[in-house]
Amino acid sequence: MLRRLQRLAMARAFAAGNRRPWVILGASVWLLRKANEVRKPQTEVVYRGVLEPGHTMVVDHTLVDRRGKPAKIRRRR
Repeated sequence: MLRRLQRLAMARAFAAGNRRPWVILGASVWLLRKANEVRKPQTEVVYRGVLEPGHTMVVDHTLVDRRGKPAKIRRRR
């Protein structure tokens, strides 16, 4: 809904004679959308598949370098 409002405001800003209120509305909606993205980032789907009875799935959080070898983890102090 915010995306539609932003598109409407920008379309009216470029078409209308009195642009300032529409530009302000469009910029405000854009900032609100970006704030929502920062607050609740979308997760990235890496793999999606059907898991049938008898199948197993292993989740591994090992870091791997470009050559496919395990990477060393440096801990911050």
